[in-house]
Amino acid sequence: MQIDWYDRKNDPLIIIKRIQKERGITKKEAEKIVRKMVPDEGEFQSRVKKAVIEAYPEGYTVKIQQAQYSTGGIPDLMTVIKGHYFGFEVKRPYFHKKSKLQKKTIEQIRAAGGTADFISYADEALEMIEEYFKNGR
Repeated sequence: MQIDWYDRKNDPLIIIKRIQKERGITKKEAEKIVRKMVPDEGEFQSRVKKAVIEAYPEGYTVKIQQAQYSTGGIPDLMTVIKGHYFGFEVKRPYFHKKSKLQKKTIEQIRAAGGTADFISYADEALEMIEEYFKNGR
């Protein structure tokens, strides 16, 4: 069964149930199979970065590298457009985990006037940017 995980319309629970039924396995076993079908976060980060750069070439978009001495919780992608900061913490769809530190960092960015959120897909990032500028900011 070929599954296009880049399509937000796929409901993982339906796919998990289908695999479970087709193969006569437990839900946990089916989840394990589906989890392997979903690309890693790096794939989603690359797609988001590419889409934002294409849509806003005048902006500045970079992947934030985490290292031993980096500040934890910083969003994966940083974009600055017309002086406004956007932080995108990119997670694998369906099987993502948000850390307390990531949640706190996103709250702090918002409190400081920036825009930040958890996303999986490029269109979510573009919607965040469009929504910000649509509201007259």
